[in-house]
Amino acid sequence: MIGLGRGALRVAGQRRWNPMGRLSVRRKLMAIAVAAVVFVVAVAVSALIALSRLDGLDRAVARVADAKSLHQDGDMMHDAIHADVAVALLAARGEGGYAPERVRGLFAADAAQFRADLAAARSIRLNESSTRAIEGIRGPLEAYLSSAKRLIILAERDRAAALRILPAFEAQFERLKVAQEMVTSALTRDEEMVRASAGAERGSARRQVLLSGIGAILGLFVLAFALARSIVRSIRGVAKVTHRISAGELDARIDDAGTDEIADLGRGVNAMADSLTAVVGRLEADAERDGFGAQLVEALEMVDDESAVLQVVERAMGVIDADAPMELLLADSSRAHLERAAVGAAGEPGCGVDSPFSCVAVRRGNPVVFESSEALNACPMLRGRRGGACSAVCVPVTFMGRALGVLHTSAPDGRPPGTAQVAQLTTLATQLGGRIGTVRAFRTTQLQASTDPLTGLMNRRTLENELGPIVRSGELVAVAIGDVDHFKKLNDTYGHESGDRALRILGDALQASVRGGDLVCRYGGEEFVMAFPGLSARDAAEVLERIRTTIAMNLQGREVPAFTISFGVTDSTRSTTLDELLRIADGGLYQAKAAGRDRVVIAGLAPGVHSSEPLPDEVDELPDADLDLVASGAGA
Repeated sequence: MIGLGRGALRVAGQRRWNPMGRLSVRRKLMAIAVAAVVFVVAVAVSALIALSRLDGLDRAVARVADAKSLHQDGDMMHDAIHADVAVALLAARGEGGYAPERVRGLFAADAAQFRADLAAARSIRLNESSTRAIEGIRGPLEAYLSSAKRLIILAERDRAAALRILPAFEAQFERLKVAQEMVTSALTRDEEMVRASAGAERGSARRQVLLSGIGAILGLFVLAFALARSIVRSIRGVAKVTHRISAGELDARIDDAGTDEIADLGRGVNAMADSLTAVVGRLEADAERDGFGAQLVEALEMVDDESAVLQVVERAMGVIDADAPMELLLADSSRAHLERAAVGAAGEPGCGVDSPFSCVAVRRGNPVVFESSEALNACPMLRGRRGGACSAVCVPVTFMGRALGVLHTSAPDGRPPGTAQVAQLTTLATQLGGRIGTVRAFRTTQLQASTDPLTGLMNRRTLENELGPIVRSGELVAVAIGDVDHFKKLNDTYGHESGDRALRILGDALQASVRGGDLVCRYGGEEFVMAFPGLSARDAAEVLERIRTTIAMNLQGREVPAFTISFGVTDSTRSTTLDELLRIADGGLYQAKAAGRDRVVIAGLAPGVHSSEPLPDEVDELPDADLDLVASGAGA
């Protein structure tokens, strides 16, 4: 039996030396305190070393993920450029709705993005195989872009020649595709290897930390067991609180009112608990911020228009701080003025900035925190507010490097919003900028896809989508086709700019002369189609006669040669299909042309010419004595 707390130790009748028996209680406590610190530091160092190794592997995983993301973007640009070439070939044939310069612009943007993605991927530090595979893309990429550029340019001049080099372009497309697949394979292998290393390292780190902790606990236990009974109770108290802290009760503390070594140990444990509490607090704040960001992304993904996006912003402001005045200022369509778009539940801070680049945060491109509006370097817009001196945070809202506005909040003077709130405001500004930019770009794309770029009227496809269901429903609707008389002569005599101005003036007159539910479309070239739901052909003819008069009045004093327009009109009593109605109305237009132009003809009713009667292929080329195209009468 081993006796503790004595200077000598007898085992089996023999006297043996016991160093712990020669130590005073004070020195024993000092020894246990020193040992405890050493063990805690050892565990902490072990954990830090493990975390450092894990962090390095995590960064390696992130680098590979970033490279894969950029490579995927490159794949998208690869296909986009292929689509640009297809659009160029369609445009060369007069199809697709894209002008050649528009196609060149799309190609230039896609090519620049492809090169930027490749440059960004090359700048990432990766394994040698992935780096070599990415470098291998450069040659095929430049050959592919050069071939695409040559084909697009050639398509504008000689579509047949462009088609002859199309196989070579497709070969470049396939070579680049093979090179990209090699990059994908290399990155996938690297990612699997790094993730496997990370998984193994995590297991090793857990074992290392566990063994260090077990070793520390065992060492402390052995030393504590060697203490005299006079201090066992105190040690048990310390152990009890320590276990509570390790179990997650971070608010537990040791009574450190004494002056001995145990009290010092208690203070050390309390300090460690304070540190753990601070670390846990930061982790919880990070988790809360990440949760806020994830919820915000999901909320913004579920809305498709700008007003709904702003409603999400106002709700997010309440989550960040419902008691703080907060506002969102967005640039108007001219990008020269800021307008208040969203306000928090506590009201608006009342920022008086009137343009994006008058804002310090927008100019700097980063969040700006002002401790006090009275400080020398405070924003001038903070001074003179109704509530007096204040602090503030301003976060710029941007999309693809372009300023959209600023997110602004204020707080009591000298007490600006904390780091967590600034981080959440930054998250809100970042996600908001991306969503607003996307919604606006989608809205612009929809408008461009449904309207004629020259006149602003709906295009042929939009007309067919909207008018087709009306005709099929059996509702009475009048359909008219109008054509500018002698438009080719106008172009040949005065130039294509005059022809374009004439078409714009005609489009404005047509749109201004109809009701809200009527449809006006530039059907192609100088040909326009109009639809009047609820009107018969005779009623529509009266409207068209007024339109002819309006056009003549609009031409007075305008820098465009006078011109006239002829109309053919019919209604749905003649047919229940849109194609047939357009054919009948087109027959009326031919009747109007044959009868002298500058008039409205109800298809099938004009005297002298039947809609099915054969006419010359180029009606506008019939002889005419008046080449100056007067604006009134039966001029042309």
